[in-house]
Amino acid sequence: MKAFRIVFSKIIGLMIFLVLLFLINVISINVYPYRLVVSFINSNAVLIVVMSIIFMIAEVIFSFVFPFNLSGPIFSSLASMFLVKFILEIFSLIDRFIAEDIFTVFSAFDWLIYPVVFIAVLIGGYATIFARLIGGTKEEKKTKKTPKSRKKVKDWDDIGNDFRKVLSDFFRKIADSIEKEK
Repeated sequence: MKAFRIVFSKIIGLMIFLVLLFLINVISINVYPYRLVVSFINSNAVLIVVMSIIFMIAEVIFSFVFPFNLSGPIFSSLASMFLVKFILEIFSLIDRFIAEDIFTVFSAFDWLIYPVVFIAVLIGGYATIFARLIGGTKEEKKTKKTPKSRKKVKDWDDIGNDFRKVLSDFFRKIADSIEKEK
């Protein structure tokens, strides 16, 4: 169920991005910075979508239990490399805005930046998996530390269930009153 929520929220986010992309292309403002940003977003739209999909896959895989989440850091590392590529493209856009070559220094270190980011995210991902395996999840720790005398805190699922019950009772009472009138 958690994986479905992740996929649903990420797909909604992608759809919103695509609608906004369509809107900024439809709106025609003849100002150089606006046209430059729109051109930048259009040229990097595929990168943004692919990066978002890979991050979504990584997040879904991380939501699984131990042996099934081992490929999560690989997807996360790959998506992080795309993110670094996008950040370097943003630096290039800033250079075009200010008509300077301040961020061109990073282009000389591309060959070093990508592997370092990949390896750092990969190590961090596996460290997270094994830390959860050894120490448990945050939810498990909270339930262990919660004293029994305290009341259970309601989460959004409980509130949604209570709201459904209230609506059900409301409509049932309306139906009962209509039946009594007949």
